[in-house]
Amino acid sequence: MNLNGTITIVSINITTDCTFYGSILSCICMPGFIWRGPICQSQQQCCASQSTCNFTATSDTPSCLPKNTVTMDGSLTLNEKFLPDYNTPSSSLYQNKSTAIIQKLTAAFSNINGFECVNFTGFRSGSVIADFIVYVSGFFNTSQLQTLISAAGSSLNGTIAINTTGIVFMEIPDPPLKYNSNGTLVCSIYDDFDSFTWEISIDQNVRQILIGTECNISFNKTSTTLNLLSATQAWRGNYTCTFTKGSISHKASAFIDIALLPDNINMTVTPSYPNCTKLPSVNFNVSCSIQESTENYNVTWNISGSVKYNVYSQVPVYGIQGNLLCSENSTTLVTCTFTNRLGDSISQSINVSVIYEDDKTCQVNPPCPEGKYNTMVVVPCDPGKVGQKTCNCINGSWGVEDNCINQELQNILNTVLDFQKGIGNPEQMAGQLLQKFNNVSMTTSSINSTADIAASITFLKTLTDAAQSSNASFGSGILQLFVNSASNILSTSLANSWKSSQNSDQSQTLLQSLENFTKMIYLENDTINSTFSNIDLQGYRMKQNPVKLTFDEVNVTVSKLSINAEVITLKYKTMSSFLPMSFPNHESTCVNSVVQTTTILNTTEAERINMTFALVNQSSRTLTLYCVFWDFTIQGWSTDGCQTLPSSPTKADCSCNHTTPFSVLMSKGPVSLPYLNEITYVGLGISICSLIVCLAIESLVWSSVVKSNISHFRHTALVNIAFCMLIGNCCFVGANFRDKITDTWCLAFTLVQHFAYLSMFFWMLCQSMMLLHQIIFLFHQLRKKIYMAISFLFGYGAPVTIVAVSYVMYKDQYYRVDDCWLTYKSNSNLDGSIFTFVIPVGSIVIINIFSLFVVIAKILRPAVSDSTKSNDKETIKGILKAIIILTPVFGLTWGLGFFTMAYDNSSSIEYKIANYAFTILNSLQGLFIFLCGICTEKKVRETLLKLVNSMYAQTTTSESTTNSKATLSFSDK
Repeated sequence: MNLNGTITIVSINITTDCTFYGSILSCICMPGFIWRGPICQSQQQCCASQSTCNFTATSDTPSCLPKNTVTMDGSLTLNEKFLPDYNTPSSSLYQNKSTAIIQKLTAAFSNINGFECVNFTGFRSGSVIADFIVYVSGFFNTSQLQTLISAAGSSLNGTIAINTTGIVFMEIPDPPLKYNSNGTLVCSIYDDFDSFTWEISIDQNVRQILIGTECNISFNKTSTTLNLLSATQAWRGNYTCTFTKGSISHKASAFIDIALLPDNINMTVTPSYPNCTKLPSVNFNVSCSIQESTENYNVTWNISGSVKYNVYSQVPVYGIQGNLLCSENSTTLVTCTFTNRLGDSISQSINVSVIYEDDKTCQVNPPCPEGKYNTMVVVPCDPGKVGQKTCNCINGSWGVEDNCINQELQNILNTVLDFQKGIGNPEQMAGQLLQKFNNVSMTTSSINSTADIAASITFLKTLTDAAQSSNASFGSGILQLFVNSASNILSTSLANSWKSSQNSDQSQTLLQSLENFTKMIYLENDTINSTFSNIDLQGYRMKQNPVKLTFDEVNVTVSKLSINAEVITLKYKTMSSFLPMSFPNHESTCVNSVVQTTTILNTTEAERINMTFALVNQSSRTLTLYCVFWDFTIQGWSTDGCQTLPSSPTKADCSCNHTTPFSVLMSKGPVSLPYLNEITYVGLGISICSLIVCLAIESLVWSSVVKSNISHFRHTALVNIAFCMLIGNCCFVGANFRDKITDTWCLAFTLVQHFAYLSMFFWMLCQSMMLLHQIIFLFHQLRKKIYMAISFLFGYGAPVTIVAVSYVMYKDQYYRVDDCWLTYKSNSNLDGSIFTFVIPVGSIVIINIFSLFVVIAKILRPAVSDSTKSNDKETIKGILKAIIILTPVFGLTWGLGFFTMAYDNSSSIEYKIANYAFTILNSLQGLFIFLCGICTEKKVRETLLKLVNSMYAQTTTSESTTNSKATLSFSDK
């Protein structure tokens, strides 16, 4: 302070009047003032009667302070049983007990400077609690008060707690605060304190204030400061600061008024698109709705019209009816402006667009009104929901995006979101909020929208984050509420709402929230065991090594833990259905067990967790099992730190050196053997060329070789087999360029391959059946029309039906996106679209093998009656020729593929040999069909020879001669 300037004294008050009598100073407090606390402690007789006090040179400086009324709200807790008479003031028990309490409290508090009286207010239950009020006109020391109430409590066989007002001074900003401005509140106390708190009361709901995004809190030895960073409606209320020492709390309160503005203004137009097709002008209504507010707004519009207020009863709604001339052919901008008492304002605008005669529209389809092409309309939610629905008019039809949230759920979410601002203590409010959420989510129909799922997960995550930020801790009861809340939204009946979500991270957000919340738990008892609809919970306080937690689908063993360490395990029954299938470098995988999370608390020792998972689908040689955990960093499954131990076909044993969500994945994909891909591509290239040549030759020799029904049947089947195989092989090659094709092309390739290869086998079946008929029914020849009709029905009709049904059945799980082929899940349950290929093909192969045996039996018949060696040799040659010719044509090499699927040891030499043999024979099947179906038929060779000779006769060049000789030479062979 600068004292060099002029100071004007406006008024002066004398607080203490003193007179010297020799070395004695005699003083008395003037009216309205009392002795300060230290003097009362050293000279109690002065404060008792507020009379003249004598001081020496060594005494405290005599001074008086203004009288200050301090109110102490006290409660005396007695360890007694509460009796009904305590509720009746006229009863003798009530009067005797209250009188005794007043007497002893008066005796104790009369030692405080400025004590006036004790007022007894009554009894309440909770054992027996006696409430009272003490009035004191002055200041006192908290330590002195603590000594007094401890003694008084002991004399009454109880404990006393005191809340005072008048000791703490609160400084507040000048009201009202401007909207979104800063404000500072300071509470000061001239005494020691152990802790302090800030609270705000809004609509009689009291919440503690912590450091958040919209406030800061600081303190020093004598004061604490609350800085409001953004004054909005959430911060308008009654503030209380509390300094606490022992069982004494000193409080001060003040109301902070804020000149509010709406946080959100929702505008709607009715009708959404006024129709000008037949009218010279149209009326429209525009409404602006806001949240409930205590501010008396002045609402203005930029257009003229009839102004309305409070159209609906739920929230304040301001409206205006306007008129639009249809001849203007323009869009009208309507703006509503809200102005508060300080003159601050906020505006919101909306365009009113009109439908004219030439405009394309989407017709009314509730909840969507009539609208223009490629526009959107916001419509209100159903009763009991808040938010909005968005109708998008695309190509003449409405698409609805539902962002409506259950009203009760939104209220709970708003309370939790206030934690981020700094309003509310998660540790105090978690139980109440979780119980409310459980009540809402208990019936899944109450939270069945995508927006409800998102809001539910946001609620659990925000509660967890806020609790962690405030270093909260919870007992097992709160954990059970939290787990039950998560279990409710993991119901499979909500699967469609989960799938409709645009946020694929929601499931892992929920998983991480559960894991993080568990880390804040302490077990009141040695064990906890709870079962909910979709999650099972077990917890154990370490008493002996190792700890074993047993569930139906998984057993968890944790060893090398210190005594009193706590192990908590959650088993998720349905989580695998909601987590994205992300396993880097292992695309063809699926979760093959339950998911479980194990959390270990109160220990710093390295943990190793051993787990035994029951497999959903039985393991086999084609399944590679991986013990994995969910890595929140890469947002996918990882094997780091986990080891897959030798397991049985029905169980998987895992050992990991960390705690996270665990599961077992199985991989079913292309077999990885050296040079297998190279063999496939070379063989397919040869086959494709061979099939093209085969079809070309058939087109050249058709009229010459097809002379009878039998030859017509045979060559028709052969041409269709070659054609289908050619299409399938070309798609197979195209699908291998996965990095260059879109998912749509990948699906197309899968569908065509599925159809083409099935069709190829059905034509093989037709050829096999034709051959069987000819062998068995020698004198009953097939009619051409009947055979052709049946062949085309089976050859193309059956495959189309199988592919269509398969695609409809499996939908999103029809094909693997990594290699554009059908999906596989399990052998035991025939689970996967691959079986819509394997079962028909397997059946055809079995039938064709039977046909081959019938042919061999027919060849063997002459050998039964003629046993000469020469005839035996001819018979053997005939059998070998039949096997060589019919095996590729009947698709019998595919039998090796079934062997590789059924064999249960992928590391054995037999399995590897079978895979190589299957790959070589099937990739070259086109070549074998060309050799056995074309080159082995005498008529085809003769016709080709005639064609070559004809070409030779007409050609005179040396090059043609050379080519003809080469052809003749090949033909002779």
